[in-house]
Amino acid sequence: MDTIPWKIAQTNVSNFLREHQFAVFEEKRLKSGKRIDIVAQKKISGSFLHILVEVKDWQKVTRKQEIDFCDQIVEYLIQYAMEEILLKETEDKWNKSTKKINDSFLGILCLTNDAHFSFRKVSDHYFKKNKNVIGIPFREQIVDRIMLYVARFDFLTKVFNDAKIPLYKEQSLTEWF
Repeated sequence: MDTIPWKIAQTNVSNFLREHQFAVFEEKRLKSGKRIDIVAQKKISGSFLHILVEVKDWQKVTRKQEIDFCDQIVEYLIQYAMEEILLKETEDKWNKSTKKINDSFLGILCLTNDAHFSFRKVSDHYFKKNKNVIGIPFREQIVDRIMLYVARFDFLTKVFNDAKIPLYKEQSLTEWF
């Protein structure tokens, strides 16, 4: 049995997402060699929602750690989108930079339950301060479709409620009778 707090939290987050009908991949490697703790996907209302989660065992989160997480997750989201969305489409490969993206993205820095922190949406503040994607159409589109959160594991439901993402659980047969 694994007793490492971040590993337990990672397993709990994966189980939570699976329970709500997301396809979940743990320890997803990008072509750059970087590793994302959890990637989850689900088709909602005709487009895909991609969730990237980094799990940390931190007691508290400083503004610097928050910014570092945002930098990291935006970089990962852009690499992930370029690998998973653009590279799979062979048609019109010369116009990929002008392709319209319909997918949406959610980045979560998920803290273990020991953290002295509960929940905060950080994307609005982060993107006002960081304009490092301006002028690159594909990246600008992705940034327009990203929400970033820092939350303790037991506040994940609040993240989804705040982002207006419906959570569905698999119903058992006994619930139908």
